[in-house]
Amino acid sequence: MVRFWSPPEPPGRDIKVSCSAVIDNAVGSTDWCPYRQTDAQREERITAIIDNHGFNVRVYIVAASGFLTDSYNLFATNVISPSLAYVYWQNEYDSHNERDINVATLCGSLFGMLVFGHLCDRYGRQKLYGIELLIVIVATIGMVQSSSGYQNSDGETSMSFRSWIIFWRVILGVGIGAEYPISAVITAEWASKKSRARMLAAVFFMQPCGQLLAYLVGLGALEGISRNGTLDPLLVDRIWRCVVGVGGFPAVLAIMARVSIPESPRYTLLIEQNDPQAQKDAAKVYGWRKSTSNRASNGASNGASNGEPVRRKKVKKFRKIRHERKRIQQFTCSEIYQFFIEEGNWRLLAGTSLCWFILDVGFYGLGLNNPRTISKIWMSKSGNVTTDLPMWNSDFSDTNATIYKVLKQDLKQSMITICIGSLLGSIVLLKIVKYISRSAWLAWSFIVLAVLFFAAGGSFFKAYQSDLHALTMALYITSQFVFNVGPNTITFMIPAEIFPTRYRGTCHGIAAASGKLGSIVIQLIVPATHINKTDAEAAPFAYLLISFAILMLFGALFAWAWIPDVQDKHHVVSQGRAQDVEAVDPNGAIRKSFSNRWELPSKSLEVLGRGKEGLTIDDRQIIGMRANIRAVFDDASRVLRLWRRETRAMFSAR
Repeated sequence: MVRFWSPPEPPGRDIKVSCSAVIDNAVGSTDWCPYRQTDAQREERITAIIDNHGFNVRVYIVAASGFLTDSYNLFATNVISPSLAYVYWQNEYDSHNERDINVATLCGSLFGMLVFGHLCDRYGRQKLYGIELLIVIVATIGMVQSSSGYQNSDGETSMSFRSWIIFWRVILGVGIGAEYPISAVITAEWASKKSRARMLAAVFFMQPCGQLLAYLVGLGALEGISRNGTLDPLLVDRIWRCVVGVGGFPAVLAIMARVSIPESPRYTLLIEQNDPQAQKDAAKVYGWRKSTSNRASNGASNGASNGEPVRRKKVKKFRKIRHERKRIQQFTCSEIYQFFIEEGNWRLLAGTSLCWFILDVGFYGLGLNNPRTISKIWMSKSGNVTTDLPMWNSDFSDTNATIYKVLKQDLKQSMITICIGSLLGSIVLLKIVKYISRSAWLAWSFIVLAVLFFAAGGSFFKAYQSDLHALTMALYITSQFVFNVGPNTITFMIPAEIFPTRYRGTCHGIAAASGKLGSIVIQLIVPATHINKTDAEAAPFAYLLISFAILMLFGALFAWAWIPDVQDKHHVVSQGRAQDVEAVDPNGAIRKSFSNRWELPSKSLEVLGRGKEGLTIDDRQIIGMRANIRAVFDDASRVLRLWRRETRAMFSAR
């Protein structure tokens, strides 16, 4: 005789699950009921559904489409800045307009990261799906329609074009920043443990793709709008508006994709405490296993044939228990103090935030508002210009360069110098991310960047305006490769993994906002170095690169001390799983496949979410600056004592 149970149906939700089917699928116990399980058992049920699947294309499209939109709109400033300067500030020789526009965008991004990261923890991920993209669309439309209004015969205008651009870039920045924590959280919580690293890396792969797309659209608009290689201010004005306007189309497609994705099952289960809905949402995306659905149908038919009625008394009891299990209270002062202060998890937040801050100082110092910087790297001989050029002209070798030549040269140089290294770095990381320790890789990639920046800065003294400029170009491209194969991607991934569900969006938003703070700082510092002046020497830019190298060393230190391992150090292959093994010889020994032999499987979000205490107990990890330094000294002392003992033994034997 089979007893089956129908949980209470909330408004707008139709759930009828056979108790026997769920039992077989989850824990295999006939005494099971979702309201009698512990939190750990409920988590196991949901993660079992998710972890039995691989790379989910549907979830990836939802997250990646939004990230592509934001990357395009953020880095489109490198494409449109010369056009804006040519049309509206043609005779200005100071970069304050470009600086103000970039800083406004980055400030908006910082605000969006903090606010939306917190809101997606407090109100749920699904409620915010698409809101940030609507903000991007509205800001894009507003920016495309910006103008200076009526202009009289004296040249006075009724509105300030600069003010409108800055206003809409702030709004656009809010939407761009909001996408960082939302995309990362969506991907991490929907991905299976085996595919989580690849999915997060693949989502961030959209950043260099968005950069390349912005340059390609700019090049297409330039060739399509120009008339036989000639441009006037009217046509240049159309070019930048076309580049900005195209950024709204990916946002529309991303919103359409996000309508199809339900709330994260982990959030529904752990925060909203709605077990049946969490299971239903997981099954909606990943589907039930065939055996499970068969058991469900068999259980229902058997119950009906035996005339066994639904036990209404138990349903009422379950309904009562359900009402008692209300949504958990988040962000209470006592809970925050216990998790971050008493348990020491502030170190995890500080580690991810400082690493992202240091990274973005170097990355945005070289990668944003950079046409003149890249033009200097490409110079193979001394420029013929002895006076300052207007800000739209980045061709130091030609004072009479046309706007068409300048725009085309900027786009081609940027695609070669930035996009090649960035794209290759992201592709390589996608291939190796399963086989590397992400925390160790982060620390070592910071060290490699430090070496590259030292080399680039030192060589720039000799290579500037000489035939050795190709050396600096090669080092610059290599640094872009290392950025994306290492810290630029890893700093996006780790904050989405190491914090519990109730704080995941907030902590990722804080870490990402710290990065944007670093980009704001460097955008304010770079103009003060005068590296973009026509008559600038090699020293300012060379010293800037060397200062980046020193910062990267600090990034390696913080990553080593405060970033935990997110992967299992030891992986045992199950003999029963065919996908994990290459073959089984006649004696029963397992031959591992290449992937399984070298793969470092990710830990579950549930294990990582326990914070510093759980990680320390499970893996004997040392998290903390003083603790790690003390451990290094202890190891060095043991090695020294062993060496002394062996040396004495060797001499005494003689």
